Amino acid sequence: MAKKSKTIKFTKTEMEALNNLKGAYSFIESSLGNLEIQRLTTEQALESIETKKIRLEAQYVQEQANESKLLTKMKSMVQVI
Repeated sequence: MAKKSKTIKFTKTEMEALNNLKGAYSFIESSLGNLEIQRLTTEQALESIETKKIRLEAQYVQEQANESKLLTKMKSMVQVI
């Protein structure tokens, strides 16, 4: 023979407390999701900055080489004069 299940009744105060708890968890879960999205966006921005930095460092080294060549050429021109 199957047992009858008991119906549990909550008071209005208990239901409000449960709803408040549910709302708090929903807020926390949503906030954690937003933080994760912000973290991913920040990481993407940092990767972009790093890529630009590497490109500029390479350009800097190239300009140093250009400067050196120009100075060498100018020195040789001065010696001719």
